[in-house]
Amino acid sequence: MAEQVDGVTRFIDSQTGSDDCSSYFNDVRKRETFILRVDDNPVTGLIEKAAVKR
Repeated sequence: MAEQVDGVTRFIDSQTGSDDCSSYFNDVRKRETFILRVDDNPVTGLIEKAAVKR
């Protein structure tokens, strides 16, 4: 999760509440976005419009 506070973007791990998300940035790849659901519901039409399946 990310939030803007006084013009600064803060990243927070929503599962642990930790504000140290630096390890996640090692997995970032240019021009790639991944979507993962942790339940058994389908991805909504809004997400399907915004993303291209490969």
